[in-house]
Amino acid sequence: MSPSTAKPLQWEGHRGNYYLFSKAKEVWSSSRTECDDQSSDLVVISDRKELEFLRNKTRDADYFIGLTYSEMEKRWYWIDKTELTRDLFTLKPNTLEYENDCAVIRAGEVSPASCHQQNQWICEKTMK
Repeated sequence: MSPSTAKPLQWEGHRGNYYLFSKAKEVWSSSRTECDDQSSDLVVISDRKELEFLRNKTRDADYFIGLTYSEMEKRWYWIDKTELTRDLFTLKPNTLEYENDCAVIRAGEVSPASCHQQNQWICEKTMK
């Protein structure tokens, strides 16, 4: 076991949820599996206060979030199956020359990213 995996996980509480900001990097699907292994899922940003909290925590790296692009519907969807609303932030539609079907957050800015690129990620779970 490497020293980084031997350390206890550092969950941070905010407004009724816990967040885990990974140090490791994985592709999007593996990031989601890592969250699932912790009884959580990739973060779904629900409001501006949550976005501001994440802005302050993501200044130095790109972090995968639970947002993907549906090629068939030409829309962005959260992993809870809700559509991205424009009042929170907007993302450009995917283009055929790029495979940016996932999204990352860095310093509060959300951008399209390749699902196959390795990034850090943010897990979220409800406080119980």
